[in-house]
Amino acid sequence: MSYNTKTSKLQLTEPPKPICETGIATDSQHSPKTLWRRFTTKYSNANVSPQISQQQQNIPQSTPQKRYRNRDMIRNKLQSNYKVVEIIDPPINEISKNVEIISKNCKCCGILLEYPISVNQIKCLKCHTYHQIKLTNEYIHRQESIMKLPPLSYHFLKETIKSCEREISNDANINKKFLPVENMVSMCFSNHCLLNRSFIVDKTKKPSYNTPNLNFNEIKRFYALLDELPSKKPMFKLLVGALHALRHPPSVLDTLNFNWMLIILECPLLYRSLNGKNNLSAQFRGVSYDIIKRIFGFIAYLDPVTTQNLCHWWSRLPTKEFQKKVDIMNLYITFHLNRLYTHILLDKRGTNIPIYKTAENINYKDHIDVGLFEAMNNEHSLVNDLGLPLPGLQTSIKNKNKSQLKITITLYSEDWHLMTASKSMSYLFTANKKHRKISDSSFYNNLVDFVNVTQDFDVWQFNVNINKHENLSADNPEKLTKDMLVMQSKQTYLGVNLTEGGLYSRAQFTFCSFPFLISLGTKISILEHDAKRTMGRNAELAFISSFADRKLMDVHFNMRVRRSHITIDSLRKIQSHPNDVKKSLKVEFVDEPGIDAGGLKKEWFLLLTKELFDPSRGLFNFSSESGLAYFSINSIAQDELYFLVGVVVGMAIYNSTILDVKFCHALYNKMMGKNATLDDFIQLEPTTGVSLKKLLKMQNVESLYIYFNVTYKDMFGEVHQKDLIKNGSNILVTDDNKYDYVFKYYNFFLNDLVADQFGQFLSGFKLVMGSNALSLFTPDEIQLLLVGDNNEKSIDIDILKSITVYTNCSNDDTQVRWFWEYFGNLQISGQRKLLRFVTGSDRLPATGLLNLNFKITKINYEENTFSDRLPISHTCFNELCLFNWENKEKLYRKMDTAIYESNGFELK
Repeated sequence: MSYNTKTSKLQLTEPPKPICETGIATDSQHSPKTLWRRFTTKYSNANVSPQISQQQQNIPQSTPQKRYRNRDMIRNKLQSNYKVVEIIDPPINEISKNVEIISKNCKCCGILLEYPISVNQIKCLKCHTYHQIKLTNEYIHRQESIMKLPPLSYHFLKETIKSCEREISNDANINKKFLPVENMVSMCFSNHCLLNRSFIVDKTKKPSYNTPNLNFNEIKRFYALLDELPSKKPMFKLLVGALHALRHPPSVLDTLNFNWMLIILECPLLYRSLNGKNNLSAQFRGVSYDIIKRIFGFIAYLDPVTTQNLCHWWSRLPTKEFQKKVDIMNLYITFHLNRLYTHILLDKRGTNIPIYKTAENINYKDHIDVGLFEAMNNEHSLVNDLGLPLPGLQTSIKNKNKSQLKITITLYSEDWHLMTASKSMSYLFTANKKHRKISDSSFYNNLVDFVNVTQDFDVWQFNVNINKHENLSADNPEKLTKDMLVMQSKQTYLGVNLTEGGLYSRAQFTFCSFPFLISLGTKISILEHDAKRTMGRNAELAFISSFADRKLMDVHFNMRVRRSHITIDSLRKIQSHPNDVKKSLKVEFVDEPGIDAGGLKKEWFLLLTKELFDPSRGLFNFSSESGLAYFSINSIAQDELYFLVGVVVGMAIYNSTILDVKFCHALYNKMMGKNATLDDFIQLEPTTGVSLKKLLKMQNVESLYIYFNVTYKDMFGEVHQKDLIKNGSNILVTDDNKYDYVFKYYNFFLNDLVADQFGQFLSGFKLVMGSNALSLFTPDEIQLLLVGDNNEKSIDIDILKSITVYTNCSNDDTQVRWFWEYFGNLQISGQRKLLRFVTGSDRLPATGLLNLNFKITKINYEENTFSDRLPISHTCFNELCLFNWENKEKLYRKMDTAIYESNGFELK
């Protein structure tokens, strides 16, 4: 199959003699060779070729015979009647003016398409996808003829290549030598029906929830073999054919008609084309990009059943392959964020390029003036070619200039590329929840740090609220009216557009709708933004109320407690001032010196949690196996204390303070409204949990004589029995009901048995953390936020040195060098104690050591004199003050005394 440059038709030529599955050549009337010859003869002049742009192939593009040629008239018709649609078949002038207009969403970009009910084929003018509305006889006949062709396989390709090498002279042009291979892959990949039948594992089965029935190993070998050819044209023709199939998708895209897209997605060139460091030509990158954007578009708008099946298929991928899917989607998102940031820099330098001109062209940088681009590279390294974002990087980019240019909502709120890629990534994120193949941080895209995330959050929160108010508009129209006034006054900030009909169009895409893309550091900045805004608002209201009521009201939540009665004093203060918990917290210990600039607050949290979690109080039970804490069973009349624990946990997150608590993962899931799982129970009670998991894999469970009841001990050691279902003590667990038994068992301990305790805890937590910002976090991220990085490995001294800020000294100072030697000689427990002495917590920040603020100050009262004082810490500022000690041994003694014998703001 080759291009005729005069007619722009794809002429089919006979491929080499194929080999059937037995490996023996055949010439029967049903052989692959005969079928190919018949198809070639009948459709040698038909326009069955994939169409590519003139930029991708230096030949004129053919025009379908039935396409209406008067472009001006089409444009006028589109503006007056149809939305972003070009009528392909039949011509517009053959359509009645009074025909019924219907609408559907584009399968690729999701835009609403409106067109006459009588048309056969339309084209979306936004993503240039052709939609076959009605199956004409010609279309059906063409598909039936193609379906007679043999499907692709690795062996078919291998034998075709051997035939080319055997039958064609070595002196022949290398591209001509493998022309039959080009014909084969171009034809097969340009037709989704034919490709859908290729690389099948079991020909007697169809794709289902359990499996797509595809041999992915064979697909990889197929691509590898094709990529090894000395000629690159077969691979290029494969990509062009795949692009044609994606531009002309099937009328129904469901589980039975989706394998062809999975096969295309396995092409290794797609990944390489997005990687900044590749040696692919502009043509290869252009076609690959066009393929990728369409695949992500189709995946994003699959029907619910196919989406569920796809998530299940992905959840069963090997970890390496799963990570590769995440990487290619992240690279695609990275490309578009990089592109938008480039526009900001160009605008800043007075060069205005319309965004739509770069959205569809991966090679857009080739058209920017080299000198201008080099100047931008020198100023902003982001516009360099980017490889894959570091998957483990959890934090936002640190030490960035606060005046750093940011990507605003107006640049991406209508971007269908980011929308579809993010939605496709959400399916991978869902699939990952099942087997936890990779960490949540592997989904982060660190270029989102260059987005104005606080604006993005405000827009997202506004959209969430207005959607709620629209549903309740009949009962409470005032809120919706207020929303409309806000929309009008902050139209630009909220990314609101005014349509031609005078209607407001809200932002269609925000990154907060897909929070798994946002790094933990950036999420924390959003949470702090929301908390500071709430604190400021509450302080302002308190200030105004003090004038209105003529009484003094605190703008802070002042917590004055006795160290010896910290629990009861804290509870009384919170109960008497429940509306103040969202104010900025200030702590004062009775009869102790100190002004709270952050250190006293840390001390209050530390002491209070230590007392609340003391086993003697009976609030929490600590598993003897895992050492993790969960609510005690049958605790007596302690609802107030569970409420207090919830408030304290919420205030710790709200005030960015790390707590020394050991909650099990089930609690974090429940805090975030997620269901506790069997894996959560295994973490809390490993022996029992693993036994339950083994039970699910066993056969003939009846022989174990297990019944639907449980036996447990309460906090006083008293034994209780409970039926899991009605009359459960008489119902035997069988192979048929064992899944129900396992669920009832762990659900009883994680939920039913502690429902009252958790209810009080959650009420206290939500009193503080009722914000939408919290929903951006996963349970794992909330755990990091609350308890910090509890990595029990030793602290990396080199990293700690690199982030340390020195005052009145330097890293070459004698006392400073002695201190670092002392720190390096400490055991892990000693390092943690020193960290607590300086910062008020023995945990690292959730975003890691790199984001810890650590200061060392040297105090010299008199020059050339030695001090006998102990080191001082200012936990408010994470500052360690060293004195001028005469030798290393004295520094060691003073440091040991400080970190092992200090308590609060005085020595023991």
